Amino acid sequence: MNIGVAIVTFHSERYIEECVASLRREGLSQIAIVDSGSADATVEKIEKLGCIYEVSNTNKGFGYSANKAARLLNTEYVLFINPDTILQEAAVERLQMSMQKFQGVGIIGLLLCDINGAPERMAFGDEPTLLQLLLRHLVPKKIPIAAFVTDWVSGGAFLIQKKVFDEVNGFDEDFFMYWEDVDLCRRVREKGYSIVMDPTAKVTHVRGGSNLHSGTKTKLYRESADRYFKKHYSSTIWRIQRFLRKLQ
Repeated sequence: MNIGVAIVTFHSERYIEECVASLRREGLSQIAIVDSGSADATVEKIEKLGCIYEVSNTNKGFGYSANKAARLLNTEYVLFINPDTILQEAAVERLQMSMQKFQGVGIIGLLLCDINGAPERMAFGDEPTLLQLLLRHLVPKKIPIAAFVTDWVSGGAFLIQKKVFDEVNGFDEDFFMYWEDVDLCRRVREKGYSIVMDPTAKVTHVRGGSNLHSGTKTKLYRESADRYFKKHYSSTIWRIQRFLRKLQ
């Protein structure tokens, strides 16, 4: 498989070198990085890594920069991965096996794990509904041991066919941060492709790469969730979900 890697950085000086090193250990050499206006030493470190890169003066959001990174690549597949991650051994091999196993795959998600190896259970899921808004913190999510079809996977680490990404015009840049991955997966499914989660292809997620205050993250998450429901659901459902979120 001809795989290129797309990375978006923002104040990622602590992580980017180890992330790129882990990609190269797994044989991934075509790496495109777009920096979203970092004020730390991220750009200086990127310049020494030998990757394709572009630097923006301002942060226009993850989707905007991710789309730019993808356009820098001329590969059959694109692996989007966060800079605060470490690709684990044999992950690429597992992705290749899943791509061959499942028919009509558009996207394959990798399993994000914390530094202790515990999986992130909110890194994939079914299409969001009003019921899920009420039950998402009450019903524990079980992770199968083998690859399986799902409705969406996290943008923290996933593989997509480049032609599929181009067919849906990439990420919706109206989502500044969060929910752009759920939106992308929905649009890919609407084109007739399937979304697969492969828990055997693992990535260690160190967390903290965005360097944003927790209050800012919460605000951005809620705004993006609101945008998603407004985009894909009726005005009635949109209003109900806004009410339900106020209760949480």
